[in-house]
Amino acid sequence: NSTSNSSADLHLSNFAGANTHMIIQATGNVAIERNLTVAQTVRAASYVYVSDQRLKHDVETYTTGLGQVLKLRGVEFTWEESERRDVGFIAQEVEKVLPRLVSTSAEGLKSVKYGNLLALVVEAIKDLHRSVIKLM
Repeated sequence: NSTSNSSADLHLSNFAGANTHMIIQATGNVAIERNLTVAQTVRAASYVYVSDQRLKHDVETYTTGLGQVLKLRGVEFTWEESERRDVGFIAQEVEKVLPRLVSTSAEGLKSVKYGNLLALVVEAIKDLHRSVIKLM
């Protein structure tokens, strides 16, 4: 492991001369070039997802939101490690419906991209709204 300090920023890499993988800037900002794993709760004033149109192509409105949302099962559960009650999804179940929203770590643990589910929920609500309007 090596560290270097240039311009009051702390650069961390896995060995001398390697590319920097983490920078702690003098401003307090932290830049991480790899995955970040946190074993406990992460608290922040906000979570911001990169979503700029300039970074995307082949953009289409999601049209199967309601059908896929109806296949998802929200669950209440207890975490094995902390015994804390929580709500969410089972990643393996989400993966069967929306494989793009599940990632698998090198250790085989599965994670859900919860923030990305919002786009489906929005389109599902629009589908329901259109159905209600037709019934009126």
